[in-house]
Amino acid sequence: MSRRPGLLVVLLLPLVALLLPAAAAQAAVRWDVSDYRCASEPGMQICAVKQKARYGGAWHYRSRVSVTPSAGHWAQPLTLRQRSPGASVDRPACGASACPRSTARWVGPWRASSARMVDGWVVQTDRGLRQFALASSVRTGVAEARAAVTCAETAAGRACVRLDVQQVRDRVEAALIAVVYPDPGQYFEFRRSTVALGGTGSGSNECPACEHWTTKTVAGVGGAGASPIPWPQDDGWTPDGGPIDAELELASSAGPVVLQLTWPAG
Repeated sequence: MSRRPGLLVVLLLPLVALLLPAAAAQAAVRWDVSDYRCASEPGMQICAVKQKARYGGAWHYRSRVSVTPSAGHWAQPLTLRQRSPGASVDRPACGASACPRSTARWVGPWRASSARMVDGWVVQTDRGLRQFALASSVRTGVAEARAAVTCAETAAGRACVRLDVQQVRDRVEAALIAVVYPDPGQYFEFRRSTVALGGTGSGSNECPACEHWTTKTVAGVGGAGASPIPWPQDDGWTPDGGPIDAELELASSAGPVVLQLTWPAG
């Protein structure tokens, strides 16, 4: 029986034509670094990287962790913790199989993520559990933004203060915003603001002769930043040392107004 190699080639050509475009498209995907962070922990160094790529008409994100134990120590990633507004998911760090207990540098597998996801890992070491988190990609290096608001009804109108808090890489930053709604013929004026970030950072701002606000006004009136940040817990993250306290002092046509708030609320 004679062999017919020409027939085999003819039969394979459609399959090759089908596979080549898919392989070329996959090879053409360019993954760019969205965030990268390393930290030295007792007995090891831990690093994580988050990447993004655009294909199929959408942005895709992925992240992975690497651990480098110090001499005489070991580390084993246990859990991938992914936090986003309205969602909190814990997954095995290496998927279906457990990550190895390593005494040398080990790089984990890529895991799917998203733009608003804060990716973190729980790592077991011979020195105890360690927790480590990356930022999301809502804005470069910004993990998540939170806000707290308090208002007061006065004889001059409604006065509010908003505290905007966000994690920017390894810092927590807070901005204080005044929002006033003067009644007709009334006014508010900014006098002083203070922001204290858990005892690790503070900021104050004074303006003894600021402009009259006679109509609805939204204005930044101060802020502060502090480092480092701890692991983002289910109820949010705060600087080491405690919650963020803020105070805003206003003058008004009806007298002084003092607004205070704490984030997160105790």
